[in-house]
Amino acid sequence: MQARVRRRLGATLAASAAFLGLSGCERPTPIVTLYSGGTSLYDEAFSYCFDGQDPGKEPGSEGACRFDADRQTKVLGVHPGDEVVVDVDRDIADKGWYVVLRGTGPNQQTRLATQQEHVTSFQPDFTQSPTITVLVQKLTEASDTAQSVGVWQFTLVPE
Repeated sequence: MQARVRRRLGATLAASAAFLGLSGCERPTPIVTLYSGGTSLYDEAFSYCFDGQDPGKEPGSEGACRFDADRQTKVLGVHPGDEVVVDVDRDIADKGWYVVLRGTGPNQQTRLATQQEHVTSFQPDFTQSPTITVLVQKLTEASDTAQSVGVWQFTLVPE
């Protein structure tokens, strides 16, 4: 009788440990990939709202969007004159998204048009700045008044 109780207790503890291990995992955000000159890099969002999360809530509070302040920005080397291709998951493209380029000139930022396709491209101009920050933003819908619910950040440097 005692052996049966021990087995049940052991099975219960193992199931509880497995549940706790799985509940601590975060599901991944959609991926954004940048390509240039045969080199590519990809990353998850540093800020992202899953369904049911509120972008207006303070990060870290219940129901708030995921925010990863410790995420390191990935850097892509680009040869002058080469094109940069931005490729997003279908989940991002379905609602609409856009690309913001910072560093294209003194106090300038360039916003590429809202997309409903999963790929866009541009040719970075490093004449005004040694680096260009690329922000990809997922929208709640494809409109000028849509709210951003996902942000990916990359840095471009000339090679």
